[in-house]
Amino acid sequence: MAASPLTPLEKAERLKQHQEIHQRGTTITALLAAELLSHQHPLGGLMMYTALWNKEKRPEIAERTIEMALDQDAVELADLVYQEWKKISPKASYAQNKTKWEIQLKKGETSEIFSNLPQLLKDAEDDETRSQLFLQITQMALEHPKPSKEYANEVHQLAKKHQDLSEAIVADLIYSTLAERQKDALKALKKLSQQEMTHAIGLSLKLLDEYEYNLMDQFFIKNGSENLASEWRQMHIRSLIRQKKIDEAYQLVVQELEQNPDIESYTRAGILAWIQNEPNQVIESHFNKAYAQGNKGQQARLALVVAKEAWGKNQWEMMQQWTNRIHDGVVDYDKKVLQALYAGHLKQWDKVEKYIKELRALKKQQAVLFSEELVENLHLDMIKMGMPVDKAEKELNQMIQKAETQSIPDLPQLAQLYSARGWLYSSRMRQPERAIFDLEKYVHIDANNPYAYNSLGYTMLSIPSRVDEGVQWLEKALKILPNDPAIMDSVGWGYYLQGKTDQALPLIEKAYNSFKDAEIGAHWGEILWQKGEKEKAMSIWKESWELNRDDPTLNETLKKLNIHF
Repeated sequence: MAASPLTPLEKAERLKQHQEIHQRGTTITALLAAELLSHQHPLGGLMMYTALWNKEKRPEIAERTIEMALDQDAVELADLVYQEWKKISPKASYAQNKTKWEIQLKKGETSEIFSNLPQLLKDAEDDETRSQLFLQITQMALEHPKPSKEYANEVHQLAKKHQDLSEAIVADLIYSTLAERQKDALKALKKLSQQEMTHAIGLSLKLLDEYEYNLMDQFFIKNGSENLASEWRQMHIRSLIRQKKIDEAYQLVVQELEQNPDIESYTRAGILAWIQNEPNQVIESHFNKAYAQGNKGQQARLALVVAKEAWGKNQWEMMQQWTNRIHDGVVDYDKKVLQALYAGHLKQWDKVEKYIKELRALKKQQAVLFSEELVENLHLDMIKMGMPVDKAEKELNQMIQKAETQSIPDLPQLAQLYSARGWLYSSRMRQPERAIFDLEKYVHIDANNPYAYNSLGYTMLSIPSRVDEGVQWLEKALKILPNDPAIMDSVGWGYYLQGKTDQALPLIEKAYNSFKDAEIGAHWGEILWQKGEKEKAMSIWKESWELNRDDPTLNETLKKLNIHF
C-alpha cells in the first residue's frame, strides 16, 4: 500500500529533526577538529572552541573552552566565557562552580580558593575529582609558596577528612612543610609511607629529598625504612649519605641489592665501597655488575662516572680501563677529556695536543661532566710542561698580549695565563723574580683565591730575602684551606726555612699522609734527614721516587745530599 502523504505539520517536524541531526553532526565534527588541532596548536584549538561557544552557547563547550583558556594562561578570556555561561545557566551546576574555582586558582585569589574548596570537596561526585582538587592546590603551593603556607591548617583539616586519598596526604605534607609544621609533616610522611607509591607521592618525595632534606632525615631517623617500598629505601640511603653515615648507608645498599639488584643500586654500592676504602676487587665487582645490566647509554655514563672518580683519586690505571669502556658517541666529549687527562699524566703532550684539537671541534656538544674551562686549563698545562721552554714562553706571551688588549678583558682567563707563565718561570726556567711579577698579577686579579696565595708565597720561598713575606702569603692561604695538602706542605717548608722545624714537621707529615706526592716527600725527607732521622728519610724518599722519578724537587734534594736509588 502506498504511504499516506505527510501533513504540513509532520513535514515541518521532520525537517526540524533533520536540521537538528545535521547541526549535531556539524558540531561534533567541529569539536573533534578543535580537539585534534589543540594537540598540535593549542592556541588554534582554543580559537576554534571560542568560536563554537559563541555559536552554540552550550555548557559543555563553555567548560572545555575555559579549561583550554586556563591552560594557555588566557585568564581574561576564561572569565569572560564563565560570565556568559553564568547568564545562560543562572542556577550553578557543580561543573560551573568548579570552573569558577579554577579561574580563582589561576588568578591566585587565595582566600576565595580556600573558602570554596570545602564545598567543592563535599559536592564532588567521586574520589577522582576530589583527588584532582587536592593536586591542584598542591601545585598552587609549589608555584606560590608564600601566600599558600598561610592556609596550612585549613589543608590539614581537609586532609584529615579524606585520609583515604593519597593526594590529600600529599597536599597536607607540602603545606605543613611550607608552614614549618614539622609534626604534621612527619605524620603525613608516615601515612604516605603506608600508601602504594603513585606519581604524585614520588614527585613530592623527590622535591622534599632535594629541597627539604632535613625533614626526610628526621623521618628516617625516627622510622627507618626496613618494611618500606624500594623508593623509600633509596631515599633512606641518600639520607644516611647526607649525614655522613657511610657505613650504615653501605650496609643498607648491600641489603637492597638482595631485593633489587638493579643498575642504580650496584652503582651506589660501588661508590660507597670506594668511600669506605673497600678492596678494589669489591669496588669493581659492584661496578661490573651495574655495567652488565645497562644498555649502551647507561654503560657509557656509568663508565664515565667511574673513570672520573678514579681520576679524582689518582687511580690512573682504573681510570684508563673504564675510559676504554665508553662506547657511546653522546658522551664523546667527556671521553676525550679523560683520554687527554691520562695522556697528560703520562706526559704524552703530543697526544694531549691532539685531543684538545678534537675537543675544540666538539665544543658545541653538551658535556656531561667536564667543562670547557678544564680543557683550556689542560691546554695551558700542555704548553707550560710539554713544549720546549722558549716556545712555551713565546706562546704564553702571545696569549697574554691578546687577552690584555681585548676591549673587555676576560679576567679569569688572564689570571690563569699569568699563573701558567709564573709557573714556567719558576719551575722550568728558574727565574723566581720574573715568576713573582706574574704571580702578583695573578693574586691581584683573583684576590680571594688561596691557590694564588700559595703559588706566590711558595715561589717567594726560593729567594732567601723574601721567605718571611712568602710565609705570610702561605699562612693566609692555610687559613682559608686548613687541610689542603699542597698548602700545608708549602707552609711547613716555609717554617723550615725560617728555622721553625718543630712547627714545620707535623704540617708536612700530615700533608704527605693526606696526599702522597713526590715533592711533599722530598720536603719531609729533608727535614727528617737534618734532624738525624736518616733511615726514615730514606724510606720516604724511596717511596716518593717510586711515585714520580722525574719530580724536579725530589731529584734536586737527592742530588744535593748525594742520595741514589
